[in-house]
Amino acid sequence: MAFNLLLQSPYPWIFAASLFAGAALSALTRRTTNKKDPERARERKGFSAALAVALCVIFVLCAVFIPGAERLKDAKVLLFALIVTAVFFIAFRFRKAAGLPLLLLAGAAAVALVLFFRAVTAFTGETEIARLDVGEVKNGSMKFDFILPGRKAEALDMPGTLLGAEVKEIVFHDVFVFFGAKTAYRFVGLKSAEVKPGSEMTQEMRAYELKRPPGISEALYRFVEDNPWVLPGTKTVQRQITYVKAKPDTDYSVRIQNDGGVQITAAGPGAE
Repeated sequence: MAFNLLLQSPYPWIFAASLFAGAALSALTRRTTNKKDPERARERKGFSAALAVALCVIFVLCAVFIPGAERLKDAKVLLFALIVTAVFFIAFRFRKAAGLPLLLLAGAAAVALVLFFRAVTAFTGETEIARLDVGEVKNGSMKFDFILPGRKAEALDMPGTLLGAEVKEIVFHDVFVFFGAKTAYRFVGLKSAEVKPGSEMTQEMRAYELKRPPGISEALYRFVEDNPWVLPGTKTVQRQITYVKAKPDTDYSVRIQNDGGVQITAAGPGAE
């Protein structure tokens, strides 16, 4: 995944280039007259600035020739470069006054992002997220086992004749791939419904939300969901709920598709 990111996204290259651009600006603005040996300090200053500029140019060229120049036309790339350059200029130029606070702030932000990503699940390609082992369907009620990967089956009894799955897809801007997956999902839970005779409308009967342990990760997800501005370029997309008519003695596979859509298909006994 990291290798593909370097091939497809300009952000890792621009991040590195901006880091050295900030270092070069810091070196060029550093005073040398107050040093014990000003001449030697000027030489070191010039060498540090030249080295940083050279490395900055190298990474910019990598961004041009590896992901492609077309990907650099986005104004967001320029904004990202300016922000990173400014942050590292301040961090290098004022190491004692601002370096440590910036480092602590960046560390706290990274930890918060890692905890946030624990509340969602990364996926690449079509992925099975649950199985529904339907046993009995009669008298407007469905009895089935709800099976999540790596967990024990949970016996559920829900009214209706239709079973549905609700998934939220989390789409991140390329820059946030540094901290996790570019695309992820959050399995919200199940819904049951039925279609009334003579009507084409699906009437929801009951919702079952996945049980999640309380903690920092869950609190962060709820906070970001309610305040999407906290992570610019990140959005939580409510996917359309997919229903399937439950048949007795049939296993169903709940899958998330490449495009983030949800599909429920018969995958065991009773499948046609």
